[in-house]
Amino acid sequence: MPTHKFTLILFIVYIVLFCLFIFIRYLVKSGKIKNCNNFISSLKTGANHFQAWLQAIVLRNESEVCEPEIDDIVAHKTPAYLLFALLIASIGQIAFSIKIIWLGILLYGIAAIFTFLHILCSESSNPPKNAIRKRTEMIILIFIIVIAVFSRFYLLMDKPYGYEADGARVAGHTYFAYFAHEPGEMDIHFDSQPTAFFMQYLAMLIGGISFTSTRVLSASMGSLSVFLFFFILRRLSGSFTALYGTFFYAVGFTALYAARQTHIETAIEFWVLLTYFLLIEAIHRKKRIFLFLSSLSTIAGMLCFESYYMTPIIVVSFLIWITFKEKQKIIALVKDLAFYILPMLPIVPLVYEYSMKRADYHFEPMEFHAAGFNLSPFLSKLAFMWVSFLESMQTLFYEIRYTDSLLIWPGPMINPILLPLFVIGFILIISKFKKNSFIFLAIWFVLQYFPFAVLGAPYPRVLYPGLIPVYGLAAFGLFAIIQSISKFNWQYSSIFISFLLLLFTGSGWFIDQNIFWTKVFDPEGRQKRHEQSDLIMEGLQTSPVLYLPYIPNTIDDIPKDKSINNMSAGAVVGPEHVHDALHLLPMSELLAAISTDKPYTSVSFLFEKHAVEKVEQRQMALSTLATCYPEQSVQNGRFFDLITIYSLNQNVCYSLYPATLIGPGLDLEPSAAVPITFIWQFSSENSLSYQIAIEQKPPAAIWIEAEIMTDHGGWFKDTIFVDDYSGIGYLTDSWQSTETDTFFTVKESETYHIWVKSYKRVSNDQQNFLAIDHQNPLPFASGGEDVFYKWIWEDIGQMELIEGEHDLTLSRTYGNDNHFQVFIDEIAISSDPDFNPNLTAEWQPGYQTETLPNAAVQSFDLPQTLEPGHYRWNLTLIDGDQLVDWQGNVGVTSPFMEFIISR
Repeated sequence: MPTHKFTLILFIVYIVLFCLFIFIRYLVKSGKIKNCNNFISSLKTGANHFQAWLQAIVLRNESEVCEPEIDDIVAHKTPAYLLFALLIASIGQIAFSIKIIWLGILLYGIAAIFTFLHILCSESSNPPKNAIRKRTEMIILIFIIVIAVFSRFYLLMDKPYGYEADGARVAGHTYFAYFAHEPGEMDIHFDSQPTAFFMQYLAMLIGGISFTSTRVLSASMGSLSVFLFFFILRRLSGSFTALYGTFFYAVGFTALYAARQTHIETAIEFWVLLTYFLLIEAIHRKKRIFLFLSSLSTIAGMLCFESYYMTPIIVVSFLIWITFKEKQKIIALVKDLAFYILPMLPIVPLVYEYSMKRADYHFEPMEFHAAGFNLSPFLSKLAFMWVSFLESMQTLFYEIRYTDSLLIWPGPMINPILLPLFVIGFILIISKFKKNSFIFLAIWFVLQYFPFAVLGAPYPRVLYPGLIPVYGLAAFGLFAIIQSISKFNWQYSSIFISFLLLLFTGSGWFIDQNIFWTKVFDPEGRQKRHEQSDLIMEGLQTSPVLYLPYIPNTIDDIPKDKSINNMSAGAVVGPEHVHDALHLLPMSELLAAISTDKPYTSVSFLFEKHAVEKVEQRQMALSTLATCYPEQSVQNGRFFDLITIYSLNQNVCYSLYPATLIGPGLDLEPSAAVPITFIWQFSSENSLSYQIAIEQKPPAAIWIEAEIMTDHGGWFKDTIFVDDYSGIGYLTDSWQSTETDTFFTVKESETYHIWVKSYKRVSNDQQNFLAIDHQNPLPFASGGEDVFYKWIWEDIGQMELIEGEHDLTLSRTYGNDNHFQVFIDEIAISSDPDFNPNLTAEWQPGYQTETLPNAAVQSFDLPQTLEPGHYRWNLTLIDGDQLVDWQGNVGVTSPFMEFIISR
């Protein structure tokens, strides 16, 4: 049985058992069952034997099973149930760790049942008293805060070493908006959610333009969050729970990792805790000024990121709960809500506008994946929510479902030693929800952790604000266990309790540190960004110009990291000089750029040495540079080499930018009877020669460029994902594109073979069709992995076509796949049964001139006419063997320009 179905069955069973527990609880309260001993003795004989065994082994022959008159939520004379719950839950957590999921779920369910039995045997509803002497409490708190601060600042720039992509973009946008005064990459967030950007701006004003400043800000806010968390717990429960919960939070590996990054969603942590701290203070002190301050904190949080949005709902829910708990008048609640809600009204339009912009982002996963369930739309969404709920539970208990910017490691999102305690503490708290103010942590956890998760976002960074109360609930569970043990009539119970506390403290700390320092890792992409930033700053400290070369249409990281590049350069040369000092350019232009930068005495550039695409071309470019400019120095990094070139005027060879072709082009069709004039633009101090080459497409086919079909049905031309296409690009779809078409003409009525050139990246369940005159659509691009990541010519069938004009249509159907999966470059239609573009060169050599003098004339009259057809031409600049291109070939050749000769 699939795990999610098994879990659903167990979930229903647990709900039934919980309802049964409520019913039995009612019977006990109403006096229909006098005590737990009478009730349990009425169960089956086997259960009685099991109880007797428990009493003999665990209870040391205690005569009474429970005594409901003891006024304590967790402490009575029957500790066995809670201890047995801890034992079973711990074994369940071990089952999770070894990936026996069904057993872990089952054992945790049994542990929950024993916890319910423990509650059933307790009549009290008052919270436990866990006070510690004030002086001792403060000493321990100071010790915990020191640990928290040290853990967040120690080796701050080395762990994690790398820069997370979104975090770098946020810091980069802060730099662009406040320092460079240019458009950045995150306008949608900056315009509507400015809090995190403004905080980073203040950090950079104080600490300078750098990622160090933003990390110091995060670590500082994380340390303050620990301090606030203590006082929240202190007000809700008492010293013991507050100190232990704060300690778990202070050393928690997830909290440490969050405090060392600059991502927007980890900044939420501080605003959530500040809001709740002020809320609890308002309730405790009975002063509404704190509600007003909590509202101001909520404004800052609401303008930080949408993962904060559940916080005001939690605040309002708790205010309502407090009103009914303390039996206050409704007018008091109205005043409380007014002090909290009214100050937020000015930001409502901004938050609403931003929410609408992000709605598709949050609801698209549900719409997308719900289609995979063979149910009604409503039930499909429910099924999707159930699966997402399970994924969030998976992330919490045994393995992060979707690792992301916050946390990457193959385990649960929290220290696994705390999870059994958390479950026990959570059940104990919700069982006493009527009078126990500690229920706030349960409300916080449920309403913050699950809403975004069930919408399909069980990512650590999204769930993180809801994870914080888990530390407090685990501390409460630990206190409940200690209270139960203390009721044993045992000479050494105090020694055992001390040993147990030290064990949990030491082992918890060790596990968190071990996970943080040895298990959680940085992806190479993040590490590359850090090294890239360091080398950019170092390069600009030694040279006035730094080049960042890349190869287009590859997965090179350099062109993607505008934030890293410009912010790092701005830290050295100042934001106003970045455009003069830093140049991002295709690698094919690097040698030309260096050759034209004669005023400089030296230039530097980064070479991405572990790139996996077009490695030979990269190495040839590096070799050519070394040949032309032999006076170089190289600083080797792990991912990049920083290469500095000196004595630019003492070069062995050089390069230039190619000539710009003016025409003829596809926008003009010269007649076959008219001589053709080729025109180009070129400027150089050198007197250069040139050659012109002309190529023709085989006349055996009608050639149709797919990218000309761009004005219908959401399809569009693109060039960024792949190269080696013909024409000016290729055709791809946007989300749920429909049809796009064009027209072509055949000269004779015959049988024509249809060929399509496409490029596929991944397996998917979409279907692509080509139809002529809207009849008999032919499928294409349906192959598997053997045709991935390369252009493929495919014979998709044949049709009888009559002389004249025909309509060619491309369409696509969608299943569960995404868009941008298949690119379409060209269609060939031929009546020649032997025609095969896989065996025939797509372009055949035509006319080529001799080497002609004086390229500066910028025009050439072809001495002969050309037959009608599809052609392309280019121009090569020549200066003996001194002028070379980036690959070391003699001469610099322009890109091709296509043209068509009409009749």
